[in-house]
Amino acid sequence: MNPATQVLFVAHTFPPSPEVGGRRIASFCRHLPDFGIRPIVVTVDEQYLLQRDDSFPAPEGVRIERAREMMYP
Repeated sequence: MNPATQVLFVAHTFPPSPEVGGRRIASFCRHLPDFGIRPIVVTVDEQYLLQRDDSFPAPEGVRIERAREMMYP
């Protein structure tokens, strides 16, 4: 069995965030498994979202790692 190629995305916004940048990455990640590529997304935890939109869910088959938000002075 060949391990799937993995791609790491680091994105501040990702669904359920309603921002366009997060939706674009989610749409791109949705198609990668069709080509044998396993996407992994590192994004902020949902508690740090200013707004939430559950009408555009995160795609199936995408590993999502959520982290706390770091604030800089």
